[in-house]
Amino acid sequence: MTELTKGRTFLGNAIEGDFSHGYTPIKQLPIEDLYPHFLQAFNKGVKAVMWEQYVPGFNDGDPCEFSIREVKMTTNSVIADAWLDETEPDMEEAYPGEDFYYDEYAYELYSGHPDGLTSADSVSVNSGHYDDALRQLFGQDTKIIVTPERVVQYEYDCGY
Repeated sequence: MTELTKGRTFLGNAIEGDFSHGYTPIKQLPIEDLYPHFLQAFNKGVKAVMWEQYVPGFNDGDPCEFSIREVKMTTNSVIADAWLDETEPDMEEAYPGEDFYYDEYAYELYSGHPDGLTSADSVSVNSGHYDDALRQLFGQDTKIIVTPERVVQYEYDCGY
């Protein structure tokens, strides 16, 4: 029995055996444990963090389960304001003198991030440890933008 399955009961009876079907539960943490990750990012100059959380309506025959998409981050105030307003940013204002095409997905923490952020700057939103807390707080089928001063959410359609 693994540490995560130890002590499980149903109708007052101990459940014997471990999980099967290849599912390994991820220990869920309280939302408050996520706050220091955001504060650290904001202290490094991050202006906004954005992510979508949803349950797809169709998943090619696989179960439709709650998911959190890749986290997007920016140190650029123009980009952050556009995310908060749910508009497309003025890229000439955001990156003067650069010929940069706006692609929301460029702000995921991969190589080539427009602001130079990397996975080391992650805020752990999509680690799996906060899925229950985030779903309870924000619901599903929503886009969330967090800045040091504001938290805004919009309805989100994942397209599935």
